[in-house]
Amino acid sequence: PANAARLARELGAGRYILGTVVGIGGPIRITATVYDVEGGDVARAEATAQTETGILEIVDELAARLVITGEDSPDLTFSRMAGISTNSFPALKAYLEGERLFRTGAPAGAVEAFSAATRQDTAFALAYYRLAVSAEWALDFDLARRAMANALRNEMRMPKRAQLLARALDIWQRGKFEAAERQYRQLLVNFPNDAEAWYWLSETLLHFNPFQGRSITESRASLEQVLALDPEHLGGLFHLSEIAIREGRLSQADSLTTRLLALVPASDFANAFTALRAFLFEDEAAQERSVEALRRGGEYGFGMATNFLLGWARDLEASARVAEVMTDP
Repeated sequence: PANAARLARELGAGRYILGTVVGIGGPIRITATVYDVEGGDVARAEATAQTETGILEIVDELAARLVITGEDSPDLTFSRMAGISTNSFPALKAYLEGERLFRTGAPAGAVEAFSAATRQDTAFALAYYRLAVSAEWALDFDLARRAMANALRNEMRMPKRAQLLARALDIWQRGKFEAAERQYRQLLVNFPNDAEAWYWLSETLLHFNPFQGRSITESRASLEQVLALDPEHLGGLFHLSEIAIREGRLSQADSLTTRLLALVPASDFANAFTALRAFLFEDEAAQERSVEALRRGGEYGFGMATNFLLGWARDLEASARVAEVMTDP
């Protein structure tokens, strides 16, 4: 390990792998451990081949186990489910990249990565499900529906928990909000610590309650549960901020949006929230900077900013000002 760490540092690597291949007259056992150059092991896995020619066949299996075991995402549920949902290591790598991009406020990039995962494994149901979720955030609703259809077509490739999430989102996409709410609440009876189910229950209450004469604030308890399970959940911070702003609790909104921006400091998502804060707290200098940041960014940031200013802060003048920049040739 000491020599390997030295070589890794010389090559500019943050991690390295050491392993063994042992076989005496029978099955061949392969073990591998991922180490961090700063010290300590990150992940360990082993696999068994029945013959020498079978060694190469289990390399991807071993690699997948190492990647999933060493995954350091705050929410490991989907990464672990992915590890048992595909036999393609390239598909798994693309999938994990999609999860990373989605959690860092880049839904368009996540769409590309999850799409790449489904091209590597055309029956990768979990990747289709996460593609549908990312496409919803990226406002590509046609793609979201197509991805969901593929997820359900291959749902037997997913663990039961993911199957239930996919069926619930399918109901949600079709606008059957009462049925969607029942589905998510039933899912939480079986999986009470599922942050994804809590989040989509909150989405259901937030978006569909007004059509039933109910308040969007009913979603607050679900959102708080999301953050209790996953403090870095962008969606949870995102919508709790919205509720706080709509209720005029600006100090709480300040705290929540500050936490959110710390997670995604350089993204269209961040540009939109920075603009919201600048207009919300009437900081003229920050307003000028935020509009310029939106100008340099992409369409997604503009769309979110106008939605925030018009829908959350009810600031028609600020929304119009941002929209003027959007129409600048």
